[in-house]
Amino acid sequence: MYISRQHNFLFCHVSRTGGTSLTEHIKRHVKDVEQVRLQHLSMKEGKAILGEEFDTFFKFTLVRNPWERLVSWYALMALSDASFDLNSAALNALPDSPHWRKFDEFLEAVSTQKIGGCRGNRLVFSQWQQLIDDDGNLLVDEIGRFENYAQDIPKFLSKVNVMKPFEENVNGSKHLHYSEYYSDFGKELVADVFHEDVSNFGYHFEPI
Repeated sequence: MYISRQHNFLFCHVSRTGGTSLTEHIKRHVKDVEQVRLQHLSMKEGKAILGEEFDTFFKFTLVRNPWERLVSWYALMALSDASFDLNSAALNALPDSPHWRKFDEFLEAVSTQKIGGCRGNRLVFSQWQQLIDDDGNLLVDEIGRFENYAQDIPKFLSKVNVMKPFEENVNGSKHLHYSEYYSDFGKELVADVFHEDVSNFGYHFEPI
């Protein structure tokens, strides 16, 4: 989570939604930008830390199709896999490559909240849960979409008076269209685990 008092904004950085490119741009062009505790702090946590000041900010975030978001997470993990050949990224992006054959196992780990050997990993939280309070009230003023990134980011930057051109892609992952990687099992599992994202943001599984 990032705030600027000078520009009067709060950006809630939901993971794998394109937020790293945005925050790097903001850090370069907003002198007083400040990270509030964790990079991916939830809105509820941010409100508890900032108190009354929380309500004074223009609050915005980005969300992403949950099926695509999980593919992006898994593809990013390849960069830390010693067996992953960075010199043949195109080959390793294929659904039948050794790396992607474990995708269903990864989704099962997400569903049981046991990523990285511990519970409570933020990867397993729905995007919706990161944006609401205990009563289910939405705590952001505006929500942009990864799918509309080229339109939504300039709109947000204009609202907070950061006028420098935005043309960045930081921390992106390499993969084919997300639907290429899903079995029927995986498709239904994501629909179940992230049903709040599906219903509240209107997402659905879209084959090529």
